[in-house]
Amino acid sequence: MGKYSKITPSLPKMPAEDAAYQEKVNAVKDWWLKNNPREASAMAEEFGRLRRRKKRWEEREKKLNMRIAAIEQLLVEQYEVEGISGLKLVDGSSVRVQTEPYGQIVDRDALRVWAIANGLERSLMLPWQTVNAITKQNLLDGNPEPEGVKAHAMDKVVFTKG
Repeated sequence: MGKYSKITPSLPKMPAEDAAYQEKVNAVKDWWLKNNPREASAMAEEFGRLRRRKKRWEEREKKLNMRIAAIEQLLVEQYEVEGISGLKLVDGSSVRVQTEPYGQIVDRDALRVWAIANGLERSLMLPWQTVNAITKQNLLDGNPEPEGVKAHAMDKVVFTKG
């Protein structure tokens, strides 16, 4: 029995939001069912294999992103030394440095007041993760969802390392 097993049976199932994506998922499901046994154990083994594979790719991606960040920083420094802002590569592509402004929020309350004063009150939203956590806790506490929120039950497959 899971943490939410007392509240999820009364919630409607979460509908698919992206029909085009779901069509692609359905094509993969069809392929799987044509080429593999329709058994939970086979599906669970494949799920575990794919999750381990994804983890390896994510680790490689982190290393690749670190190398990219290092080269970016070196490029900015060297372009400044050489007094250039870009270079053409032999394949016809180019690499340039472009300086842009970047806004950093230092006072959320002041920004909120400014946004409301400038007609942006509908753009002010809590992050989805915060709304979801509040909704879950409300339901566990026997309280309704926050105003403007509709709770659904969504199945989640959990993989633990073995």
